[in-house]
Amino acid sequence: MKPLDFLAVKLALLLILGMLLGYLMNIALWLCLLVSLGSIVALGIAYFWSNSKSIIFAVCAALTTISTGLLSYSLSHETDHRGHYQKNDLSKEHLWHLKILSPGKHTAFNRIYLATVLSLDQKPARGRVQLRIKHTDSPSLKIDNEILAWGSAQKITKALNPYQWDYGKYLENRNVYHQIRASTPYIYPLPSSKTTIRGWASDLRNNLINKLELTGIQERELSIIQAILLGERANISQETFDMYRKAGAIHILAISGLHVGIILLLLRLILRPLTRLTGGKTLALILSVILLWGYALLAGFSPSVIRAVTMFSFLTYSLFLNRLSYGHNTLALSLLFLLLVINPLLIFEVGFQMSYAAVGAILWIYPVLIRTWRPSSQIINRIWQISAVSLAAQLGVLPVSLFYFHQFPGLFLLSSLVIIPFLGLILGSGFILIFLAMLNRLPDLLVEGYQLIIFLLNEFIGWVSNMQIFHLDNLPFGPLELILSYLFLYFFISTLQSPKAKRLPFLLVVFLLIQSCGIFYVWHTGNTERLLIGHHYGDALLIKQQGKRLAVYTPEKTVAPPSLIRNYQLGARTRQLEHLPLENSYLLNGQTIIRLDSNVILLKKKEINYLWLTYSPKINLDRYLASYAPGQIIADGSSPPYLVDRWQESAGSRNIPFHYTGKDGAFEFK
Repeated sequence: MKPLDFLAVKLALLLILGMLLGYLMNIALWLCLLVSLGSIVALGIAYFWSNSKSIIFAVCAALTTISTGLLSYSLSHETDHRGHYQKNDLSKEHLWHLKILSPGKHTAFNRIYLATVLSLDQKPARGRVQLRIKHTDSPSLKIDNEILAWGSAQKITKALNPYQWDYGKYLENRNVYHQIRASTPYIYPLPSSKTTIRGWASDLRNNLINKLELTGIQERELSIIQAILLGERANISQETFDMYRKAGAIHILAISGLHVGIILLLLRLILRPLTRLTGGKTLALILSVILLWGYALLAGFSPSVIRAVTMFSFLTYSLFLNRLSYGHNTLALSLLFLLLVINPLLIFEVGFQMSYAAVGAILWIYPVLIRTWRPSSQIINRIWQISAVSLAAQLGVLPVSLFYFHQFPGLFLLSSLVIIPFLGLILGSGFILIFLAMLNRLPDLLVEGYQLIIFLLNEFIGWVSNMQIFHLDNLPFGPLELILSYLFLYFFISTLQSPKAKRLPFLLVVFLLIQSCGIFYVWHTGNTERLLIGHHYGDALLIKQQGKRLAVYTPEKTVAPPSLIRNYQLGARTRQLEHLPLENSYLLNGQTIIRLDSNVILLKKKEINYLWLTYSPKINLDRYLASYAPGQIIADGSSPPYLVDRWQESAGSRNIPFHYTGKDGAFEFK
C-alpha cells in the first residue's frame, strides 16, 4: 500500500500543514481558538446531516485537522501564557531564580546553559532563557541545579548578514527569546534542588562516562564510544567529526532511529524464546518497550533519543500485531503523539525531520527497490538488501540534508555496506562493556578488543573521507527546490510502484519545474548587483556582488570569516570569489562613501552621502559633523559598542540617520 492510503498519514500531513501555516502567518491565539471551534462545529453538523463517507464530511475533517495544527502551534508559544517572564520590564535588572534544563554548546569564553525561570524578583514566573557564564566565574552546572542570578535579560540577536544562519530564530523555535549574562558575584548556586528523571539520567550517564575514561581507552576511540553508545558528542574533535561527515557516516555519532532500530532487532532476537510461551508475545512486547525507554534513560533522555524511542515503541506494537505492512500508519501515529502531546515545536528540529524522513522512506521505498531486482545469488541478494535500506533512507533525507547542510557524501553506500552489518555487533558488545564497567568487572581483554574494533572503524572512515572527489560540498539548495525534490521523489517511486502511463506526465511536469527553477536562479543571479557593509565582530567588511562574481573587501592582513562568505555564496549562488583590500572612499552611482578609521580624512567636498565609521577613529564626531553633512552614518562591528552609542547620540542630535550593523544588521546601499 502507498503511504497516502493510510488515514493516520493523511491526518499527520494535514496537522503539519496547519502548524506550518501558523508559523508563516503568525495568527493570534484567540483567532486560532475561534477557527478551531468553528471547524469542530462544522464537522459535527456535517456528520449528522450527511455521513462519514461524504465529501463534505471529509473536507470538514481536513479543515478541523489543519485548525488543530494552527491551535497547537499557537499554544506552544509560552509568551502568550500567564506568568511568562516577558510580562515584566526587562530593561531593568532582576533577581532570577533559574533551574538548569540542559547544558548547551560551550564556547571558548562562556558556558552556555538552557534554563527555565522559576521566579522573578521572588514572584512566580515561567519561560526559558539562555544562561551564559564565564568559564572563570563558577564551576560547571549540571541538569536540575538551581541558581539565583542578578542581571538583565537581553534579546538574542538574530541573523545580521544576508543568508546567515539565524541563531535567534533557532532558539525562538524552542521558546527561548532572551539570554542572561551572569558573573561572580552575581550568581549564587542554591544548596538543594528537586531532582527530575532527566537529571537522574544525566548523573547516571556521567558516571558511566567516568568509568569508561578509567578503562584506558585511547581518547579518539573513547569519544566515538561515548557518542555511539551514550549520545555524548562533546569530546569528539572537529577533525574526527568532519571525517565522519565526509564519509556519509555522521548519523552513527548521534543516537537516532538507526541505533534504536538495531537495538529493537537485538531485543527481538534475545526475547524470541519468550514468544513460544503462553502470553509470551505480550510479555516480549512489554519488555521490549521498557528496555527501549531504559536505553533512552541511559542516553540522557535527550530530545533526539525520546523522539527515536517513541517512534520505535509504536513500531514495536506494529510488529507485535504482525502488521509491519501498516508501518506507515504506526509511524504517523507516533508523529501525531509527539506533536500533539510532547511538543509541537519538534517539527522545526532538523533531527526530527530527518528521522521521520529516513524511517518513512525505508518503509515506503525499500519494498519497491527490493521488488525491482531480486538477485539469484544469496550473497549478492544480502548486499543488495543492505544497500536498498541505505539507499531508501538516503533518498528520504537527501532533500532535507541539501537544504540545511548543502553537501552530499557520494560514498554513503560504501560506508553503509561496511558499517551497518557490524553496527549491531558494535552496539551489543558496547552494552556488555558498559554493564561490566558498572559492576567493576570489566576484563582488559574485552576493553582491548572493543578499542580495536572502534580503531578499525575510524581507520575505515578516514580512508573513505580522504576520497575528496566523491564528497560534493557547497551545493545551493533552497525551499522551492526542497518542495520540488520531494514531489519528484513521490511521483518517481509511485511510478516504480505501479508503472502506469497516467503518472508519467506528473513526473515529467515536476522534472520540468525543477529545470525551470534552476534556469530562473541562474538568470536571477546574473542580473543581481549588491553592495553592502557586513557585520563582523572586530573587523570591517564590504561585500560587492556583480552577477556571479563576488568581491570581498577587507583591510590588509585580515581575512573575512569563511562561514560568512560561504553562506553568502550559497544563498546568492555566486561562483567567482575575489578578495580585495578595503579602501577609504568609494563612488556608487554618483554617491560618495567615506570610510573613517584611525586615519582621519580631510575632504574638500563638504557634503558626503555615506559616512562609514570603522576601527574606533580618533575623532570628535560632533566637530566632524559640523564640518561635513553626511546623509547617513554607518557603524560596523569593528568598533566597541560604547563608542557606537556615543556616535548614535551625536547623529540623533543632528537628525542624521544612524545604522549599527551589530543591532540593525548588514547595511545595503540602494
